[in-house]
Amino acid sequence: MNNLMRAHANNHIHVKDRVPSIAESITMNYTVSAPCKELKVYGKSVQNRTAQSKNLWDINKNDYGVSFVGYSATNPLADWNNEIIYRPTYSINNNVMTLIGKSSGGIGVIYKKMYLVKNTNYVLSAVNSSAEPFRWIVYNSDKTKLAGYVSDNASLAFNTGNNEFVYVGMCIYWARVAMLSNMQLETGTTSAPYVPFVPNSPSPDYPSTINNASNFDITSNGVVQAHISQMLRSLPNGTQDVLNVTVGQLTQKVEILTLNGAESWGDGGGNMGATRQFQIYNANIKPPASNTIAFNGYCSHFPIYSPDGMWTIDTVGMTFASQGYLRIRHSAADITAFKAWLSANPVTIVYELAMPVVVSVNPQQVNTYYPQTTIATNTILKPNLEVMAKTIGV
Repeated sequence: MNNLMRAHANNHIHVKDRVPSIAESITMNYTVSAPCKELKVYGKSVQNRTAQSKNLWDINKNDYGVSFVGYSATNPLADWNNEIIYRPTYSINNNVMTLIGKSSGGIGVIYKKMYLVKNTNYVLSAVNSSAEPFRWIVYNSDKTKLAGYVSDNASLAFNTGNNEFVYVGMCIYWARVAMLSNMQLETGTTSAPYVPFVPNSPSPDYPSTINNASNFDITSNGVVQAHISQMLRSLPNGTQDVLNVTVGQLTQKVEILTLNGAESWGDGGGNMGATRQFQIYNANIKPPASNTIAFNGYCSHFPIYSPDGMWTIDTVGMTFASQGYLRIRHSAADITAFKAWLSANPVTIVYELAMPVVVSVNPQQVNTYYPQTTIATNTILKPNLEVMAKTIGV
């Protein structure tokens, strides 16, 4: 006879409050059939962040430019206005680019405009699985030839010189088809083994969605007990919203801000060669203790820096200063251009409120069952739960 059976036999059963535990799913033994004394749900937010791989060539990004005018098959750009170069047909499937030249006459060129580091060595490479010729060609920012188109080449090394950006072109002869895979642009003078392209994300070109716990059910032994309609968020430092389901109280510590260009943006100073800062004042965001501390939050389109750190970089980013200013560093030429970019690319920021907000919501009952209960949620992004329930003590 086990302890529970002996307790039944001797009428020694008593009910006690179980010590609360916090987890995504909580299993409790010796529970009684009764409502939970208290159940809390903690906010959860996640964002997929990636770092740039050595390969700078995104084959799948459809930003291939129209071919230039003026081209000589034997001496590229020798006579700029003598021959019109067409844009070849191309398709991309499973990271393979198929370049199709027209039936007769002319050289087909498509290109990517690439912002690279000045006076730096780079090398292009690709695998051409067809027997047809293919050539790389690189143009300066003024569209004069920089390197390439000397011979059929699977790789091409070049130095950017004083160019802030270059045009990297792919050439195909008429009545030819080239099938290119493992396309790669990397620093150096000799091509290294291929690695897939992975972007810096979040960034303006590669935003990253911020996912938050919302619109899910709480289950007890697989049976739906309560529905959570509120959005419950968290931040990297552990700050999180807390919903007390059984009491009916939401403590909101985290909020979402969407920037769409309608805000009153001003010049944030710290203008560099390629980027400048734009700023707005926001009293709702909790400021950092000092400007050496990075913003505690998430941003869909920009990496996050400390206010002091963002003064010293010439690349995109966002921060929040202790003086109450949200700042974004961007390549837009002025405030008008930046607001236009925001209008086309709304930016989401998840941040800590300067002052938490406590609101009443409808309380909901969640039951436990004898002799064992598992409390969980039915959502992919699973928040932590805290449960206080009654159990049988002996």
